[in-house]
Amino acid sequence: MTIDEKLELFYETAIEDATSQSTEMVEEYEKETREQQEEKKTAMKEKAETLFRMESEQLFHEKNRVISLAVKDVKKQILEEEKSFAAILFQLVEDKMQAYMQTDDYEKNLIKQIKNAKEFAGEDELTVYLNPSDSEKKERIEKETGQTLTISKTDFIGGVRAVIKSRNLLIDNSYLARLNEEKEAYTM
Repeated sequence: MTIDEKLELFYETAIEDATSQSTEMVEEYEKETREQQEEKKTAMKEKAETLFRMESEQLFHEKNRVISLAVKDVKKQILEEEKSFAAILFQLVEDKMQAYMQTDDYEKNLIKQIKNAKEFAGEDELTVYLNPSDSEKKERIEKETGQTLTISKTDFIGGVRAVIKSRNLLIDNSYLARLNEEKEAYTM
């Protein structure tokens, strides 16, 4: 083998060895790069999933807050409507009571209430109060019941109030008391 042939062989061997080493190095670099890429990809995916979960939870809480506020507003509106309806309803009741108080049945009812109070008082002293609006009925009712009546200084709409002092007892058959009881007990 000549020197040129030897040199050619050496050159080819060196090139093959260098190519082999270079290929090995490139493959090793590609392998490491792929591993790093996979690690980064996994980390980014986990970060994205965490961020998505946090944003979803935040949106869920925000949705619940908005719904809660809306429900509160609706309940407030319903309560206001109920109050408005109750005010209208009780105004109608008061108007009906005023109309009823102009009838003979109302006067008969006053007489019945007074007789019941007298019966309940028995021998005890009884003071019976009429509403100021019923003052024109006083004499007729006194004749019918045999009971002296006092016109109240306080308006209690209608009905009667009776006091048995010896028992420290108030019999309140006033329409104001009944109306207030109904207002307190009223629910929709």
